[in-house]
Amino acid sequence: MKYPNEVSRFSVFLTLLVVCILGQCSGGQELRIKTTEAKTMTDKMTVMMNKITTSYGAISYTDTGKGKPLFLLHAAGHDHNDFESIHDELAKSYRVIALDWLGHGKSDYPDPSSEISAVMLAEVLREIVYKLDLEPAIFLGNSVGAFASASLAVSDPKKVKALVLVDSGGFFEHDFKARAFCSFKGSEFWTGVLWNKFPSFYLKIKNDNVLKILQNIRNEKSERAIAVNAAMWRSFASPDHDLRESGKRISAPTLVIWGKLDPVIPVTLAETVVKTIPNSKLKLLDTGHMPFAEDPEGFLKVLIPFLEEI
Repeated sequence: MKYPNEVSRFSVFLTLLVVCILGQCSGGQELRIKTTEAKTMTDKMTVMMNKITTSYGAISYTDTGKGKPLFLLHAAGHDHNDFESIHDELAKSYRVIALDWLGHGKSDYPDPSSEISAVMLAEVLREIVYKLDLEPAIFLGNSVGAFASASLAVSDPKKVKALVLVDSGGFFEHDFKARAFCSFKGSEFWTGVLWNKFPSFYLKIKNDNVLKILQNIRNEKSERAIAVNAAMWRSFASPDHDLRESGKRISAPTLVIWGKLDPVIPVTLAETVVKTIPNSKLKLLDTGHMPFAEDPEGFLKVLIPFLEEI
């Protein structure tokens, strides 16, 4: 082995991380939410689901409100219901389009499930934008949703009015530790073991919104869902999942919002994003990986002025 000491240290790191995740989540707080309450949340936002066909499968989405189009793009392992806490407020002023990514929610699974990737989702988004034939839109993405949004701003700048990147993927160095962790989470075994625990680990404020999201994740667990989630994590180590150079070409006004307590994509990477994207500014919130769900009031307080400016 070329790097025995580094590998050994990182093995210890992974072991401690798993123990930390299991330990922090062992209280079972998410179990106290009633299944019927979680179902109410799901029903609320999926009653008016639409379908659009892409090269990779049919994508489900909601289309609510009037005004400038605003896309809501969720993280891996989640679905469009993540945005319930801010959706209705945004729909008062914008045409809000909230997707279920391929292999998530009500959308089709890719075939095979194990070949989904962050880049594939970016390509799916590009197809959807062209098929809907909208005016330049605002894209609000979380994690891989932010990666897909930024990728579109690089490849098709005329389609992007503005970006809101929330705890964004695609801007970290693909060093040994990053690749090793993506490989670890890219294991279907570990993804299955940590299915309920890992989201609870990175969602730090356990309010009603978050408890509903955690219950929804529990309900969605299946062999195919595990395969998709693991494949997504493997793809994060790909050179194609790196916007640190191409992101310099983004010209759209960009708001970067980050949770200071995010243990998965740490806040130190927020500076990398704003240094990469020329016309960008950063706002930090005292949350984990999903500020809009953990602190919706604080999130809207920094989001609305930005949207009004553009």
